[in-house]
Amino acid sequence: MSRISFICPEIMSSTRIKADPGAPTMYLKNIFQAEIEKEKMGNPNLTNWFLIPYNQENHWNLYVMDLRRGYVYIFDSARDPRRTDYAWGILSLAYQVYKCNGGHCPNKTSFKSCKPIHIECAQQIGGTECGYYVMKFMLEIVTLQHDYEGRLDEVYTPRTAPYASEEIDVVREQWAKFFTTKYLLLT
Repeated sequence: MSRISFICPEIMSSTRIKADPGAPTMYLKNIFQAEIEKEKMGNPNLTNWFLIPYNQENHWNLYVMDLRRGYVYIFDSARDPRRTDYAWGILSLAYQVYKCNGGHCPNKTSFKSCKPIHIECAQQIGGTECGYYVMKFMLEIVTLQHDYEGRLDEVYTPRTAPYASEEIDVVREQWAKFFTTKYLLLT
């Protein structure tokens, strides 16, 4: 059984965060509050990782939040230290609310905020592939590590080489197939 949840990328976009930072904060607070309720009820289906595709300044990143450990794994296919990260403050604040409301954190005393861990991941060559890279990162996590209970950085295979065009084509084809079968009425 998969213990991975997806966070809405539209709500967590830099455009939305800059326009109304309260909306994404409340969105995450509600999701994390639901996790606290599952913890209190002894529900064994707790989310291991929250996949958070994030668009900022025409670039896609993937954050993977391990709520109980307080880690946020960052997959960025084109790191640029000049890029402003509007999501980090929202993620940190939502995590602090989770901890204050009784969320299970084995390391409560060691982190005041969530800890960023940059994952050594495939690096794109051009300037337009980032969305496909994020989809590929998510596919790898969901298909290869969905049952893993430990830290993602301990199991994810480091890679800095770009994805081959054939690897990206697989993602494109899977997306197109999903979209056409789920949302288009073909006669």
